Amino acid sequence: MLLGILALAIFWRQNFQTVIVSGPSMETTYNNGDRLLACRAYWLIGAIAKKDIVVVRTGDESYIIKRVNGLPGDKIDLKVWPKSWPITKGDYIVPEGKLYVLGDNLPVSEDSRVFGPVDQKDVLGKIVTLDPNVMPVVMILVGGFCAIGIIFGFIVAMRDRRAAVVAE
Repeated sequence: MLLGILALAIFWRQNFQTVIVSGPSMETTYNNGDRLLACRAYWLIGAIAKKDIVVVRTGDESYIIKRVNGLPGDKIDLKVWPKSWPITKGDYIVPEGKLYVLGDNLPVSEDSRVFGPVDQKDVLGKIVTLDPNVMPVVMILVGGFCAIGIIFGFIVAMRDRRAAVVAE
C-alpha cells in the first residue's frame, strides 16, 4: 500500500506543478497572485491546442503564463503579428516546433508579438482549471482516499504480523 502511495506521489511530482500568476498580462482570466495547476501529462488531459493556457520557461529561468494563439503551420492574424515581422514578407506562419502565445490583456502583455514564437520543448505544461467551489471537495476526497489507504495498509500489516506471531 505504501508503494501505491509512493507511486502516486511520484506520478504527481512528475506530471503536475503549481504556479502563481505574477503580473497583469492574463487579466481578467487570471489575476496577480492566483494559484494554478500546470499539467504535462498530455495523454491524460489532451494535447496542447489553440486557446489552451500554457506555462512556458523563458531563457532566464523564469516562467510566463500565456494563451496559445497559434500552433505550428498556423497563419497568425495581422493584428497580432510579431512586431519585427515586416508586412512585405507576407503572412506570418508559426514555424514547426513552435507555439505563438499571447496574453489575454493585450495592451500590457509581453508575448509572441514581442519575443516571437516559443519552443514547444519549453512548455512546462498546460493549465488545468478547476472550479474554485469544487476544489475543497476534491482535496477532501483525495485526503480521504489517502487516509483510507494508510488505514488499510496498517490493518494488513498488523494482520500479517499477528499471523507471523501465531505461526512461531
